[in-house]
Formats: sequence, structure tokens, C-alpha cells
Amino acid sequence: MVSGGAEAAFAANGAGSTVAGQVPDLAGGKQNVAATGSITGAIVTLTGGVTYDPIVGLTTAGQALSINSGGAGQTSILRTGTGYGVHGLLANTPYQIVWNPIGGSITVGTFTSTATGGVPIPGVQFTVPSDSSGVHIIDIQNQGAYAIFGSTLLGQTAPGEAPFPNGAYQTGYGDLLFKNVALLQSSPSVAMIGSPESLSGSGLASGASYIVALGSGAGTVSPSAAALATFTATSTGSVPSGISITLTDTPTALETGTVEWFSVQTAAHLA
Repeated sequence: MVSGGAEAAFAANGAGSTVAGQVPDLAGGKQNVAATGSITGAIVTLTGGVTYDPIVGLTTAGQALSINSGGAGQTSILRTGTGYGVHGLLANTPYQIVWNPIGGSITVGTFTSTATGGVPIPGVQFTVPSDSSGVHIIDIQNQGAYAIFGSTLLGQTAPGEAPFPNGAYQTGYGDLLFKNVALLQSSPSVAMIGSPESLSGSGLASGASYIVALGSGAGTVSPSAAALATFTATSTGSVPSGISITLTDTPTALETGTVEWFSVQTAAHLA
């Protein structure tokens, strides 16, 4: 079962039928189930009758990550909120926040869960590591044991969906998904013709070949523009160190110089 109270109605012969509802927001593991008589007040308890599993993204009221798109060096916060975020972890237990849990795992943060199995307020801030562009999975682990991956069943929750709806499911990670984008910069920001210009950045495709060209605006570099440099991105999608470009002689419409844009793109895009 997943965090989230359910009621049961019993007939005179003691047979019962469940009524749809949301179970209380409690810590993961075994929980007791108690049935209270409406007339006698007698309580019957089934010890350990329910096992709670962790879940992420209960509703669309919010998201588990404060931001889920950005680049290396940016920060996001893992959190638990009313109707969203991380629920059902073991109580008062140390956990690690792991980037890319299936391969190339990087621990980016740690925390100790609350008594109800959530992330402590105001959340845990972590820094996005340098990695290739695309969607990356974030897992919550307990000394290498998966709390979300391998525990949350595919179909329990998906971004923008309530748990167990009728329809297609997308992922068992809820919204623990981060879209990594390219962040590039050149230095210095103002330079003379013939001066060297250093390039740095991250979020490119791992091991891909890139061409650097110059244009008059963002996304307007001509496919026939001359290649000022070529390089191969590192395994983590970064511009390799030492990439430098010498600015060529270009016309300017302003006495103070015209702003030009660097374009870093694959050879296929220049074809």
C-alpha cells in the first residue's frame, strides 16, 4: 500500500467490504490495522497487517524537485509536501540522493527521514552534477539499497497522474526525473579581433563531435558558416579543457562592435 485512510463496512455476519479511500501518511514498512466497532467501541487490531511502500508524486499539487530542468552547477531541492513529493520511506533512517542510479551513480545529497517517512522540512538541496544532456533519474537509497527504483512498481505513479488511475503509466519514479540542458559560456565576453576566446560548458551529448561557428544571433548561425574549431565532448558531456578560438575579422555595424553569437552544434546540423 502507499501513503496517503481507508474505511471498511462490515455486515452482521462479520463479512466486510472495503470502501475506497486514501490510507494515512505514515512511514514505510509494517503498520497495524485496527477495526473499531461503531456500537461497542471494541477495537480489533491486526498487527503488521499492512506494508507501506514508498511513493513519489501523489498528486499534481506540487513536485518532488523544486526545479526539474537545468544544467550542471544549478541547485534543486528534494522535498515532501501535502499531496506531493516523497512519502512512505522508513522512519528516522539515513538516505542518500543518487543521480543516475542505474549507471554512473553519483551521490549528490544525504538526509535522515522524518518519523512519518518523509524528507525533513524545508527539504534537501543538492547540486546538479556535470553530465550529458537529456533526462536523468534521481533515486533515494539506503546504503546502496534502492528505495524508489526496484521498490516502487511501474504504474504506481507517473508525472501529472494520481496513483493507480485508469490509463497509461509512464514511470515508477514519479517525478524524480531531471532534464539536463547544455550550459555554455565564452571568456572574455568582450574581445578584439585576433584575440583568443576560451569555451567551457556542460550538458552536451557524451562523446559527441561538435563544431563551433559564429553568427549574428541566437539560433541564426548559417549552415555554411566557417568552422572556427572542432572538439569531442567528454564522457560527462562537458567541453574539454583547453578549447580556445581565435576571433576572425568580421564586419561591425557599431563603432563599439557588434555582438556575435557562438554556435556549438554537431556536424550533421551544419550539413
